[in-house]
Amino acid sequence: AGGSTVGANIIGNMNAILDSSVYSGITSSGTAVTLTQDDDTNIIRDLANGWFVAIPSNVYTDDAKVVKVSSDFFNYGTPAQRQELIRKVVLGRASAVSGDPTYDPNNDGSATSDVKDLVHSKLATLYSAGETVNATDSMVETMFETIMNPSDSSGWVAGGTSYYVSSSEGNDSAAGTSSNTPLKTISKANSKASAGDTIYLKRGDTWYTPDATADNSFTLKSGVHYAAYGSGAKPLLSGSLKNYGGSSNTSGWTETSSGSHIWQYTYYSGSATTNANAGMIYFIDADGTVHPGKDIAAPDTANNVYTYNSADLNSDLEFFAPYKSGSNTITASPYTTFGKIYVYSNTNPATRFPNIQIALTHHVVEASNGTGSSESGVTTMNNIAVMFGASHGVKSVSGGSNFWINKCEIAYIGGAPQFISAGSNRLGNGVEFGNGYTNGRVYDSYIHDCFDAGLTFQSYKSGLNSKVDFDQIYFCRNVIENCTYNIEFFLNRNDSDTMSNIHIEDNILRNAGYGWGCYDRADGGFRIGNIAASKNSYINNVSSTYITNNIFDCTRMAHVMWTWSSSPDRHAGLTATGNTFIQRKGASDWSVMAYGPIGGSFQYASDRASLATAAALFDTAPNSIVWLGDLG
Repeated sequence: AGGSTVGANIIGNMNAILDSSVYSGITSSGTAVTLTQDDDTNIIRDLANGWFVAIPSNVYTDDAKVVKVSSDFFNYGTPAQRQELIRKVVLGRASAVSGDPTYDPNNDGSATSDVKDLVHSKLATLYSAGETVNATDSMVETMFETIMNPSDSSGWVAGGTSYYVSSSEGNDSAAGTSSNTPLKTISKANSKASAGDTIYLKRGDTWYTPDATADNSFTLKSGVHYAAYGSGAKPLLSGSLKNYGGSSNTSGWTETSSGSHIWQYTYYSGSATTNANAGMIYFIDADGTVHPGKDIAAPDTANNVYTYNSADLNSDLEFFAPYKSGSNTITASPYTTFGKIYVYSNTNPATRFPNIQIALTHHVVEASNGTGSSESGVTTMNNIAVMFGASHGVKSVSGGSNFWINKCEIAYIGGAPQFISAGSNRLGNGVEFGNGYTNGRVYDSYIHDCFDAGLTFQSYKSGLNSKVDFDQIYFCRNVIENCTYNIEFFLNRNDSDTMSNIHIEDNILRNAGYGWGCYDRADGGFRIGNIAASKNSYINNVSSTYITNNIFDCTRMAHVMWTWSSSPDRHAGLTATGNTFIQRKGASDWSVMAYGPIGGSFQYASDRASLATAAALFDTAPNSIVWLGDLG
């Protein structure tokens, strides 16, 4: 991640990006000031001290220079307008809408949102806590061209019969073998397809959870390939039963009492079941900006549980949904009706947001085992988006084999209680290979904003005598960000457990610990890391394992969190080399590298030299060490 890659003199080029008539208070000189308190605390949180970063020409010897926006920024518009400007323009999330200044980061002459508009090289990406800026924006931009390009239909697609499915135009009585006669439901396509066939989902369409009581929303059939056809956004598989926003849903949202600002919606009216619990809610603007709801659950870190108090439902977009599993319940009197969700909002949520997704407590996708290990036999998922599930996004069969993911987006996953009887900690991984797996792959995908891990392979078998083996796991060329642990793996406390032929290579891992699920955790967020391994210091027998050529770009705690029992050292089979480490002094000021036996000397980082020392604990020959300087 050299200076020539990221680009020098970012601040000097800022005037070409920002509309001077609107951003008259944001100057290219960037006078350092302390922002005054605004009447909307969300703005302070989103702006996060308004840091921009200028990468020096020599990243190996010089600290980057950082500047703040002027406090005059708060003279513009209303709090809501300023908040939207920050999210849509300063954060580089979307193009101009409803009076926002037009900008065109990729200079294509269009103000409409495109892939390059999501992340661009001239403004640093800022996150909700304001504790990080990134030096990898231009590289992420390039990778997004591969991952998110809506015209790209490539992927692992073999022969066999092709079936087409469209939620907007399909009919389950149709043949389904042509894009002109598509089926409507994925389940109908599954009933027709056999191993080696391909099911194409129409771009721009959304499939909602068909059954609230099922363990997962959608099942990928053994040996079948799932891909996209048409043009537009990737086909979306949602863990919500429907869209609860917009004009068609205003009557469904009712205020619990006049002026209470607490709105209720009955999202489910069937018999109480664990899978039908609402575990999370997302509010989505017309331009696609996602605002995760904030559960009123209060963490009790001493006991690793949450407590619930209805009086805490008092801030914008906070929510509570009663949970029930068998005889066990979580309620917050007077909010006790299962199947209802309660949201704090000054006005009807459906009038504010055209799209509201209520994520249910089950997995969005379960992938069946492939019928063979080659491309023709594996189960594959290509160019598909998986979002808005309160458990896991994509879950493999426990102890299974032969499932590949390519060019997918998996996001806004997790948040549901794990053990309702204990008011427990929560869960939610983007992709999980569990209890031993062979030949699992995730390539060229964008995974972000997951409660726990973006990608994980892990064992959760009970008892120390349950042997698990992970073999041929490939996590390569992905962009993973804003998860508590971007990549996670661990085995049991079993001397015979193994992980072999593991490839974690060429990924960009950014901002571990800065996503929506990383704060107010009952577990205290004790394992935040771009890579988090060996949960509770479990033993890992490692052979032919490669963690190479990745970019670790900023973390709220550790770049690598991997500790183990002091004797014996079981990591001789690990090759960790060629990685790039980018960091600045974090607000939590924790060890940026925790790799070694329990009780070992782990490394904090306060400058480039100490970051280099930290990287050397893990990486035998780092590609680059970049220190962004102190913020705050």
